[in-house]
Amino acid sequence: EAKMWPPTRNNGERTPMTNKLIAVAIDKDKPSQGALKWAVDNLLSRGQTVVLIHVKVKLSASSFPSSPSLAIQ
Repeated sequence: EAKMWPPTRNNGERTPMTNKLIAVAIDKDKPSQGALKWAVDNLLSRGQTVVLIHVKVKLSASSFPSSPSLAIQ
């Protein structure tokens, strides 16, 4: 059985998350918008704080394949 977060009461209403900080990791891709929207719709209450954590992947030389045929041109 899937459980929703935050927990729900017997009547299906979500338990308020007063004084809780919500953090959402985002990057440059479109699904980040969906993650933020989901957090706003499902987790945040009026007056709560949301912190966006921007994830930026830093590529290094070891991130690329060693085979010349697979190298990015």
